Amino acid sequence: MSDHKDDFTATDIAEWLGTQPEPVPANPQDGLGHLADRAVAAFHAARERARLRREFEMLDREGELDRVLADAHMTRDEIEPMLANYPASADRLERMAARLGVTKAMHRDAVTERAMQHECSVCLQQGKCRHWLESGATEGYAEFCPNAELLTEMRHARK
Repeated sequence: MSDHKDDFTATDIAEWLGTQPEPVPANPQDGLGHLADRAVAAFHAARERARLRREFEMLDREGELDRVLADAHMTRDEIEPMLANYPASADRLERMAARLGVTKAMHRDAVTERAMQHECSVCLQQGKCRHWLESGATEGYAEFCPNAELLTEMRHARK
């Protein structure tokens, strides 16, 4: 939450609603139990997206949506991508930072972390990100990630 009592971000909204972790990639050897777990996680994610959509709709009906979006440094055009990525985008960013060994660096600066979360939440490359994370790769993220420049700087600063 911002220092101003009425300022809050999309991340704040997401935190109020609670998040579910992104489903773990399927392993064919895990059987039906793993598929059931993935289905339950997908159901929870869809429910959370619907809840967040209703929140935005309520804010719009009350004439508050534009103020809330301005406080969150968002535009109306970013709502749909954010909803499509919610709640998994925060988990993806955290997993990517961990894979690259920059989790501590990312969390050291709250302003940078929020900017990275925002970029991830409205990113149109979530599928490529998911596949990259599933691959186990540590290179190639710069081809699709809007946070690549910051992540690369953090990686080099770590060395």
